[in-house]
Amino acid sequence: MTDQILDSIKIDLASFCDPGSTVEISKQGATWRKNRKEYSIIFTRGSQEWPNIRYGETNFSYRDFFASEHMADLAGLAEGIKTILPVSSVYVDSTATLEENELLHSAIEIINTCSTKDLPFGATRILFVRGGAGAGKTMALRQLTSIQADRILTGDSTFLYFYVDAQARALARLDEAVALLLQDIGARFTYRALAALTRLGLIVPIIDGFDELLGARGYGEAFDSLAKFIARLDGKGAVVASARSTFYEYRNFRESANRFTNVGSINFELTPIDIQPWRKTQIADYIEKTDSVSSFMQATKEEAAESLIVMVGDEGEDFLKTPFFVATIIRLIKEGIQISTSQRVIPQVIEFFIDREKEKLRDSTDQPIFSTESHFRFLEMLAEEMWWQETRELDADTVKTIAELISDALDIGPRNRITVVERAPSYAFFESKNKEGRSYLTFTHEFYYSFFFARFLKRVVLDNQDISRTLSRSRMSVVVGDEFGFALVDAKEELDVAVSSLSSRRIPSMTRETNKANAGFLFSGILKHCPEHIRGKKIKEASFIGLDFGKSRWDNLEFINCDFLRVDFRGAHWQSVALENCSFSEIIVDELNTNFGNLPLTIGKDLNGLVKVHDSQEIKEYDPQIVSEICKKVGIQTEVEVDPIELSSKAINSIKLLKRFLRAAARFFYLSDDDLKRKGIQHDSNWPDLEILLVDYQIFETKSIERRGPLNMVRKLNYLPADVEAAESGKSKYPELLSFWESLREF
Repeated sequence: MTDQILDSIKIDLASFCDPGSTVEISKQGATWRKNRKEYSIIFTRGSQEWPNIRYGETNFSYRDFFASEHMADLAGLAEGIKTILPVSSVYVDSTATLEENELLHSAIEIINTCSTKDLPFGATRILFVRGGAGAGKTMALRQLTSIQADRILTGDSTFLYFYVDAQARALARLDEAVALLLQDIGARFTYRALAALTRLGLIVPIIDGFDELLGARGYGEAFDSLAKFIARLDGKGAVVASARSTFYEYRNFRESANRFTNVGSINFELTPIDIQPWRKTQIADYIEKTDSVSSFMQATKEEAAESLIVMVGDEGEDFLKTPFFVATIIRLIKEGIQISTSQRVIPQVIEFFIDREKEKLRDSTDQPIFSTESHFRFLEMLAEEMWWQETRELDADTVKTIAELISDALDIGPRNRITVVERAPSYAFFESKNKEGRSYLTFTHEFYYSFFFARFLKRVVLDNQDISRTLSRSRMSVVVGDEFGFALVDAKEELDVAVSSLSSRRIPSMTRETNKANAGFLFSGILKHCPEHIRGKKIKEASFIGLDFGKSRWDNLEFINCDFLRVDFRGAHWQSVALENCSFSEIIVDELNTNFGNLPLTIGKDLNGLVKVHDSQEIKEYDPQIVSEICKKVGIQTEVEVDPIELSSKAINSIKLLKRFLRAAARFFYLSDDDLKRKGIQHDSNWPDLEILLVDYQIFETKSIERRGPLNMVRKLNYLPADVEAAESGKSKYPELLSFWESLREF
């Protein structure tokens, strides 16, 4: 047994030790203290490099010892998980796609396979489970966790998923979230042991919604926290993280990882899994599982699903792609509630529940204590409080305090005040959680939070008070922006005030990035949902990041000091759109169906990269000549003509190979020979010369790592892959990258 193995064993055991105690270890065995009891084990010959362990009269493999009741007690942990995450009898699995593969799979099966099968040697696999709000990410991850707990208890598996809800707290407090959860379910280890159990493949942590609550630093805080945990895993195990972002994970996570190389031996492989919206077959399955076919006066589940789609109308068809709202609508229909096809579905659902609360909150004369508007105001105040506290949950006492405040403001009398305060924690839109003997409340779905928070934002913006401070607090979401736009649809005068207030706000330098991104969400809601009222408007100081402006029809509009990053403009048609000090980076266009109406942009200055869509494939282009040709097709008037550059076939093929290499490098912290072989890069005839050029310009550094068998070469980029690729445009803050591209074109 090598000293390196002994060091690893000592680290694993130390994570279970009592605070302040140490592990005494030798090649014969180890002793330590856990729960004020002294443990002693003997090492015996095991398989491969890890020893077997004798504890008392029982022999264990190394991994089994840590799973046993003497250490992590996975069976006991599984029982605890089952108490808080029972399997749902009416769950209908969503479908998902793996990376860029368009084939649909069961979401649960694909997550389970990717987190346990064929894990890369020497690298932690990070699964980013992505999907829009309400797409079913949380339900799938909870169901997977519960099913796996059942498998442990029946002896059909040897590992557990450990579900951590990060949606209600900033991820910077991930250790705190894990510690509280372990305490709630009676685990026999502390959060310090989670990394060791993950390295051993006994636990796969699931961090749900890690990017849904971000501080003023934006995505960096969330990615830093995740990267710090990954660094502790020493290139082993797997982690699942759910996120809405489809763009930031590669660049930002790599930036964060670079900062934590001193924490451990960090290495990872990023694997995105995209949860797809529900289709009619899944709606039909849900109708059948909830015994709701008869509620639609139909004979089959398929006919019932079709009736539901017709019932909710065009807007509702998108609405029904969201599992949460399918369940909500079916629940209302079973209660005999009629849904109007001429109105948005979400406000109808919210108004129905508020009407129900009105009926429950009555005074001694049987009159409603609160008006409908007062109920809305109370819920807006709760959403506002969550925003300022940077959380999605409030303790019951805080909810009661807010109920007291609105009761005092409305002067409803002491008896009614008591009724309102006592009733507040059981409001229809909330679900309750218990932590350390205290009750916490959160909105049952993000849509509800976004709806009421958008109404609060509308008041802030229309009053033109505290806008900058509000927008600088935390990152919002596209759902909030959408609801903000919907809140202004029928009020042109209010919309004029909102645009003027947002455009004239002060931008704090310390939180400029967050402030502009949040303004981008609010402006995007206006631009998408109020197009008939935006003619002649000036949109100022906004960052539109990863948004969908496809099929936008804008006329006589001006953007000032705005940034468009990875924005989807497929099907956009503009006329008389003016720009002042704006930038466009990696915007997505359709050469056949995007027309910017002769928008003047300078390649390499205002325009940095295009993503063209061809045969459903996205192709990123930075080459000035290619970008110039695309610009002509999509109505962008370039101010500088690009001189054509004649390239040899070797140079053309080498550039294509480089881009394949960079796409792979974005997913890995280190790229091994095996990784390059799997991606078909190392066998390419152009790779030897390209690799020499990459080394000459110090684009990556190489080192050897010991694997099972011979030494293996790995490569780590010294620049972000996106920066290397973007230098093709001829503009970069790194002169050496520009020189590299010049040499590459001379192949």
